[in-house]
Amino acid sequence: MRVHLRLLFAGLVVLLSTPAALAAALVISGEVTYLERIALPPAGTLRISLVDMQTPDQPRIQAEGAIASPGQVPLTFRFNLDDKVMAADRVYGLRAEILSAGTVWFRNDTPVVIDLTATEGLKVLVAASGVATPAAVQPVVDPAPLLDVTWTAIAIAGVPVEVEQSTISIAADRRAGGRGACNSYFSQATIEGDRLAFSPPAATRMACSEALMAQEAVFFDALANTRHWRLVDTTLELLDAQGVVRLQLVRSTR
Repeated sequence: MRVHLRLLFAGLVVLLSTPAALAAALVISGEVTYLERIALPPAGTLRISLVDMQTPDQPRIQAEGAIASPGQVPLTFRFNLDDKVMAADRVYGLRAEILSAGTVWFRNDTPVVIDLTATEGLKVLVAASGVATPAAVQPVVDPAPLLDVTWTAIAIAGVPVEVEQSTISIAADRRAGGRGACNSYFSQATIEGDRLAFSPPAATRMACSEALMAQEAVFFDALANTRHWRLVDTTLELLDAQGVVRLQLVRSTR
């Protein structure tokens, strides 16, 4: 979901729809997301703060915008600023906050350090601030849709792969297994709500083509780094601890 931000600095509000207002020498863009199973607050606001890492509690620039309802993460942001507000010998970071009625629901306490040569496509992971939220927006995640299904990878580490090569299935007793791409393997899954992890796989030792062996290695690495799962329509996504999608799978057609 794209959030349209406005810049706030030196008491001046500059709307992004007026590009002439800024030199636009530097673009800062990226995504804000969180891992908790909590719905975004009603009438929410995304606020991004640019901070000097030596004084992180004193934002130099802030950008904020309303989150359209119903909102969902990741929230994307993009704003332009004159690079004259940033000194080359200083280290800067980004702090992201999701607010409702002036109360912070999510934030990253430690700002994400910015490389001034690569300020686009930044990833900011925020966490719940401890504010009590209604039980209704904290749904219990039922793992049943995940179980007793053979899932086939359609993308590994963001790269599409040939279908019916890399698979996984998880039984009700959490025994897991399938094909890496060349070899069969077995593992044990641990599931708690939307959290998911696998023990190191025990695999057969067949040799296949170089392409299949490479796909299998990346597939096993993705399983090793899995920490969360979610269903997006009919696609199963396995995510790592940073919220990056490592595997996308669909129900096997076989």
